[in-house]
Amino acid sequence: KGVTAVLLTAIPFISAAVAAVLLAHRSQRQREKCRHVAVPYFITALLFIVFPYLVSLGGVATFACLTVAITTLTAPNAILNSLASAVSSGPSSAVSLALYNAVGNLGGLVGPWLIGKVVGATGLYAAALQLLGCMVAVAAGMCWWMSRAWKL
Repeated sequence: KGVTAVLLTAIPFISAAVAAVLLAHRSQRQREKCRHVAVPYFITALLFIVFPYLVSLGGVATFACLTVAITTLTAPNAILNSLASAVSSGPSSAVSLALYNAVGNLGGLVGPWLIGKVVGATGLYAAALQLLGCMVAVAAGMCWWMSRAWKL
């Protein structure tokens, strides 16, 4: 049982690694970054929001949904990391990367706290996952807006 669980947990991350390489290659080939982040994030947001309703369909559907959600959430990370330096140049590039890391670290602190508050208030992890879906949708919207405003 334990070995099966460990092997099953590897599937979403192997899928994400393959998708990350393919997505980064496509982004470079098309010279476009923001939409290559926004579209997978929109998919993730949708899956996080509908996930509680898919649980009733059974284990395979739930696992498939989580696999696609993890893949679409983590695959654009390399492209996202390159956006901070793409929007700035020279000495301001160092400041933009520092700000990017600071906001990311703040999210690592506030995110678990917020999930705990939502689960404590509602008693449901589904509500916390749906809140995360809404937050990912906002991030996707910001990336989509950047693609139109800055032509990245």
